[in-house]
Amino acid sequence: MSELIEIKQLPIVDSNIHFFGVHVQTVPSKWRYKEEAHHAFEINYVLKGKQRTVIGGEHMDCEAGSFLVIPPGIRHTNENIGSGVLTYFCMHIDINEPLLRAKMMRNVKTIYQKGSIYYDELTFKMDQIRSLLKYESFSIVEKLQAQIYVLELLKTFAEMLDSEKDSNDLSNTEITYAREISSAIKWEFKRYSLENDEMINPIRIQKLIGNLGISPGHGLEIFKKVYDISPQEYLISLKFDEAKALLKRKDLSILQIANRCGYKNISHFSRQFKLWSGMNPSQYRQEKEKIWEALAFEKMM
Repeated sequence: MSELIEIKQLPIVDSNIHFFGVHVQTVPSKWRYKEEAHHAFEINYVLKGKQRTVIGGEHMDCEAGSFLVIPPGIRHTNENIGSGVLTYFCMHIDINEPLLRAKMMRNVKTIYQKGSIYYDELTFKMDQIRSLLKYESFSIVEKLQAQIYVLELLKTFAEMLDSEKDSNDLSNTEITYAREISSAIKWEFKRYSLENDEMINPIRIQKLIGNLGISPGHGLEIFKKVYDISPQEYLISLKFDEAKALLKRKDLSILQIANRCGYKNISHFSRQFKLWSGMNPSQYRQEKEKIWEALAFEKMM
């Protein structure tokens, strides 16, 4: 029996990246979108006109060619401050890779303009993603291509951040624990929302952490350190995103959506949704229906 002299292995790769809300939109002068926040990173790339983004009272103005990276949980508004139309490309990326997410939360800049480090590489990757909007439907080939483009965009961000000094590196144990907790919360929420019209039993965060063999107090601390939000805030953001997705379905009532998101009381759900988005679920559905119908019409042209 021959002895093994050498073995080289690649690391196990779990590409847990979720991207959504990818679109190009043109809006008129004086347009303004209500304050909102997401559990994912938002990238907003101005293609034409002038946009103002307000975060915590700070105004950030972007002209054509500039783009913003807005971290998860950051409440913000966008508005057209130019005299003509504003056209922008927007996408959301939920990064469940703890080390990259933590690095981006701590070190990524908010505004990137021509001349910024890695600007050309980042905008080239975004243009590749934007080019896929020409398809009316997506085969497995186009879906895989979209994933490749998004991963290449994140790879460029990672290269940029690796070139900068980061004094707050995470241990492998912290990264592993944070990933396991976020995956458990997401899986449990999806299980309830997909299998039940009503989430009868509320999700117990500390019980979930304990089931992973992690001390609940220690797990809460690590999760906050890595993701910069608490596990409960993460669960709430999942509920908000699920509610927005379900509101697109005309076959579901507001009560059914509330139940599937874990709210037995429709009034409680409506109040919470208004805190999230600045409008109640019915108002959100009516406003978004205009955009969804416009996008569907453009696809037919």
